Amino acid sequence: MSKNSTTEENSKSVPQYIYDEVNSFDDALKMLDMIHTEPDNEANKEIGYTPISPRRRLPPEREAIIHKFNIGEHERYISAGKYPDGTLGEIFIGGLGKDGSTLRGMIETWAITVSLALQHGVTLATLANKFAYMRFEPEGITSNPEINVAKSIPDYVIRWLVSKFGSVEDHEIFGIMTKQVKENKAKALDAAGM
Repeated sequence: MSKNSTTEENSKSVPQYIYDEVNSFDDALKMLDMIHTEPDNEANKEIGYTPISPRRRLPPEREAIIHKFNIGEHERYISAGKYPDGTLGEIFIGGLGKDGSTLRGMIETWAITVSLALQHGVTLATLANKFAYMRFEPEGITSNPEINVAKSIPDYVIRWLVSKFGSVEDHEIFGIMTKQVKENKAKALDAAGM
């Protein structure tokens, strides 16, 4: 709402019952608190608010997969922590000591963000849709035959995670050349007579 907007314009940008019932700043704060604490209330439905899932924390002791990889001349490590049911719950990226503090800080922050997203129920496929093929240095040829080229560290990490925790369909979507994907492509070529 702009300072110069009319009452009629304001009523179009705010759900009508909120506009009618909010008479003071205190009332507005109470309404906002209700929106965020009562997920099934009418205000949330009208504005399209969807609360995030509660955080599913990992147990203090957990299994993890440690993976060493190279992008060009840069050697790195991924640690993928798992829930007891084997699903992915957190990631850490190591081997960033030779990089500048800015890149190291950004990659560590990104890994924390991905971990929190996973713990709040965001799917790996959703994250891969956002981060796969993101392009910035370092980029280059990798040491992984399933992911020959990485456009960046997040690109490699998210596609490697999909290769370990995603479906065969996800492997195909994100260009991860697993044995199953290669077999599927060969069958498709045979069926097409090529």
